[in-house]
Amino acid sequence: MRTRFHLVPAQLSFFAWTWAPSRLAINRMLWTAGLVLQCTLAVAVFRRGVARRFPCFAALLCFYPLRSALLFALAGRIDADVYNPLFIAFSFTETLLLTTVALELMWRVAQEMSGATATPARRGLLILLFLLCVAGALTWLALKLTPARAPMDRVQLFLWLTMIVLFAVAVKSARSVNPVRIAGGFAAFSLVQLAASYGRAHAYLSHNARGYLAWSYAPAVAYLAIVCLWLCSLAKEPSKKQSEQTGTLDRP
Repeated sequence: MRTRFHLVPAQLSFFAWTWAPSRLAINRMLWTAGLVLQCTLAVAVFRRGVARRFPCFAALLCFYPLRSALLFALAGRIDADVYNPLFIAFSFTETLLLTTVALELMWRVAQEMSGATATPARRGLLILLFLLCVAGALTWLALKLTPARAPMDRVQLFLWLTMIVLFAVAVKSARSVNPVRIAGGFAAFSLVQLAASYGRAHAYLSHNARGYLAWSYAPAVAYLAIVCLWLCSLAKEPSKKQSEQTGTLDRP
């Protein structure tokens, strides 16, 4: 069943009149700052050797600015019949990359938990099953609490909750800093996404256009903050030779 967002015409006209110029300026500012910061982070990840240990994470960081630049360049220059399928394809690619990043982080955490004695594959499988069960249960609970008139994407919700649970496991079990900081960034962004989803749903049901718009900007601003955090906090990975000599870098 298709739902509609009804607004009072006078309220909508006033809202558009007061916000349209500033919305354009805000969108341009966020797009420019996001593109610069994400490109800088992608370069830093390769320079610090993080991409060598977390290739899926590096691929996702490279994908975001490329998608942003391409969609911006094509907007208004191609027909909607071409633009919309391209946007959907990019969204599917993002979901696939996020899934691989979650699996990559699970495997790295499992390796650090197992050490040199246990079997990493068996430990990784157990961690994977545990995370999937917990995230699945939380997804079911969140969907039950979501109003029927404002449904949420089940796949996105499951990925957000998986990242939050993964961060909790990494904080307790990881022995190096980068898995914790990468998982922490995704967990923080997932929390903001959850809050924004429920905030938009509440604004949708109460016909609050300003509230809906404000919650729509929250994930973009939060991700820029997380990119800055990663830029400042991701440590330089030791070389393969150093790792073999000293083992996994212990957390301070």
